[in-house]
Order: sequence, then structure tokens, then C-alpha cells
Amino acid sequence: MKYPHSIPLCYTNGEPFPGGNPSRVVLSSVGTKWNDVVVEQHHFPSSKLADVMYKRHAICINIGHSFTWEFEKDGRFQRVQRARGAISFFPSHQPFSGRLTAERGVFANFLLLALNPVFVSRVAKGLEFDADRIELTEQRGITDPALRHIALALRAGIQTGDALDRMYGEALSTALAVHLLREYGAAVLRPKRRHFKRVFGLPPKRLLNRRRPVIVA
Repeated sequence: MKYPHSIPLCYTNGEPFPGGNPSRVVLSSVGTKWNDVVVEQHHFPSSKLADVMYKRHAICINIGHSFTWEFEKDGRFQRVQRARGAISFFPSHQPFSGRLTAERGVFANFLLLALNPVFVSRVAKGLEFDADRIELTEQRGITDPALRHIALALRAGIQTGDALDRMYGEALSTALAVHLLREYGAAVLRPKRRHFKRVFGLPPKRLLNRRRPVIVA
């Protein structure tokens, strides 16, 4: 069965990546009643991605053989091995570049999840976080059992067809958003504004320039 790319990549200028992704979708949550999360399983060939981004918060889990991933950092490419179970997290609208090298004749096998940023902000408010002052941070090749189990539970719901109702997707997508916010949310500090008290009715500038009186005996 051929599935559409419901988690497309795009360039930093907003233009869509040709074909949506260089991969092939082999499983998709298209057709479910899940509103805030999209789940896809991809077969990725060796490919290069330059200055691309996701418009949703995207979680990528390696569920197949290990592969080589080169990513750009500080203008240089670093090469790392991504073992089975390795997880990367790409916050929405944050550009990244990389090269994926799979073994000859073998595809990298990914489970890709995407959360609606508006939904995540709504969950943040429910946790009494300041949604305008919290920022999700990119993660590369981490190990996170809780995140992995939530993702596999969502995939199992698609595979069996027994958990495609709205409440199942809503419960797990909420758990996923809460986990991301608590584990990978960073507070954004704003510059503090200085407040000067007026003394004797003098404005701050005149107060700072005022000289002390000289007392003559």
C-alpha cells in the first residue's frame, strides 16, 4: 500500500522538499481519528539533507539496523553511528543539515512522529508552564525509553487497527507532549527591565547626574 508523506520536510525559506521526503512511507496513521499526532514508518535510503526543517515537532526513532549519520555543527560535519533505538528530536521550524549513509541495499528504518506545536503549547499551559517562555531543544541520538515506548504504542495501534479511536491517540499524544516539555523544555530568559524610583521628584537622568551639596563650616 502506498502512503502519502504527512510529515513533509521543507527548506528554511518555506519551499517544500521535492517529493516531501527522500524516503518511502510503509506505515501511516492516515485514516485514524488522531488530531494532534501523526505517526509514520519510513524506509530511508542514503541521502543528504541541507538546510531543511519540519513544520511540526518531529521525533525520529531508529527501529532497524544501525547506520552512519553526519550532521553539521559549527560549520563542520561530525560523523556518528546511530544504533537501533537511537532517538533524535527536531523542534518545529528549526533548520538542520545531515547525511545519512545506510549499508548497500539496506534502508534505514525509522519511526517518525510529529506533534502539532499549537497542541504542545496548550499542554504547556495545562502544566502551568509559560508557553511563551519555554523552548524545546533539539536532541541528537539520545536514549529515551519512555519516549520510545509511547511511540511504539502508537505504532501498535495502527498495526492492529484496534486503537484508532480519538481517545487513544489523544491520551498518548498528551503523554508525549508532557514528556517532551519536562525533559527537553528550556526556559527562555528575557532581559530584565530596570526600574528607577524617583527621589524628590527628580527623573532618573537628573538624579544620576546630581551632585551632593558641599557643606562649609
